[in-house]
Amino acid sequence: KPKGTDPASVFAGANPAEGRTAMWMRAHISRELLGEAFLQLEYLDGDVTETEPTGTPRELWVLPGHQVNPVPGPNRLPAMYVYRDGGKIIKFHPKRILHTQYPNPSDRWRGLPPLSAARVQAETENKVGLHNRAFFANGATLSGFLLYKELLTDDQFAQRLKILKDEYTGPKRAHRIGLFDGGAEFHENSVTARQGDFLGLSQ
Repeated sequence: KPKGTDPASVFAGANPAEGRTAMWMRAHISRELLGEAFLQLEYLDGDVTETEPTGTPRELWVLPGHQVNPVPGPNRLPAMYVYRDGGKIIKFHPKRILHTQYPNPSDRWRGLPPLSAARVQAETENKVGLHNRAFFANGATLSGFLLYKELLTDDQFAQRLKILKDEYTGPKRAHRIGLFDGGAEFHENSVTARQGDFLGLSQ
């Protein structure tokens, strides 16, 4: 048999650009970060990708997971895989792609990475850290209340709410000096350093 036509040698040799260890390491990293890995099986027919292959694959290539999309087909099987690289689009017959993935309860066509379970906590701690930085850099004070002696109309209320949202919302805009007309009085809501330790309170 020609070199590379035996299934065992294909998995052992991977492809001309990288060895077995490097290829499987990239596939493993893709599964851990994206929840799935897409391996292209290269056959003797070369550039032909949309037709059903014949024979045994010669090479294995790991495709970037974020650039591959399975197209749902009948019988719970993909109709094809679409690979996008910039403006280039390549369609693969499902038998030309080895798609290995972690189970995903919300989407059977895509994998769910193990890191997704910790993503919410990581994002929360990052936002808390940004808030803490602005909080302690500006005297360890939280926002307060704007009190008006007279009742605002709906338009006035909406206008002031929009100003607050656009100019003073978020850690990068925190603790700015505000200027409002109409006899507004600002009542500060101060807290202690211990109360402001949000990261410590969340643990």
